[in-house]
Amino acid sequence: MALAVTAEGTARAKGPRVLVAEDIWLTAQELESTLTDIGAVVIGPASNLLDAKRLVATEAVDCAVLDIDLEGRAAYPVAAELERRSVPIIFVTGYERPHLPPSLRRYPLLRKPFPPERLQDLIRKSCPA
Repeated sequence: MALAVTAEGTARAKGPRVLVAEDIWLTAQELESTLTDIGAVVIGPASNLLDAKRLVATEAVDCAVLDIDLEGRAAYPVAAELERRSVPIIFVTGYERPHLPPSLRRYPLLRKPFPPERLQDLIRKSCPA
């Protein structure tokens, strides 16, 4: 993983900063591993809507991987804020036919389970490095 030196003189990873919001711990760990394998810096993972909102409000994010359902609550408020900031979003879901609001249907949707390479390809295409 490449490192960049910040103005304060500290080193940080150079890859895209990817917010992960996923409420199933094992899946969140798999997403984190998949993303760090390609040099991404994982923000989170957030396991619920409140934590995801907090991370969006306090962290610099280049793109996001959002489970549509976070502990029974739709992740759409987080997605709407990311969209307002022009942050690319990749949705993941275990549901066969998730209902996405029309404004969010333009973003990629991966149905779980999916090959890690598929997410990695979408991150490379969607997220600035």
